[in-house]
Amino acid sequence: NDFDGATDCDDLDCDGVPECAAPSCPGGEFTGVLSGSNKDDYVTDAAAASGLFEADLSGDPGTNFDLHLQYFNGSRWRDRTKSQNADSTESISYNEGSVVLHRWRIRRRAGTGAYNLCVQ
Repeated sequence: NDFDGATDCDDLDCDGVPECAAPSCPGGEFTGVLSGSNKDDYVTDAAAASGLFEADLSGDPGTNFDLHLQYFNGSRWRDRTKSQNADSTESISYNEGSVVLHRWRIRRRAGTGAYNLCVQ
């Protein structure tokens, strides 16, 4: 408290403090490991939504992971869009017009290792 009337993260003097910084992954940060026995991981939003869906994926060096944005059509999950670079650096930005259930699918194409998914 610097006695200026503002406290914690509302105090402009705290802007440089890491605890007060805006989260780099406001939609959540998810980690996991993909291997021969675990080819896919899923991150599911519980509620149906529309609007902008954004996420960035990064994986261990030497791996090739893909990122899919999927939606539920009433009977099964289908791809809405996907990012399939030749490595594990993937990014999706998609503006969804329909109110439907969505999930992120992280898929192992080659290699074994950890990943980090940052949802915006």
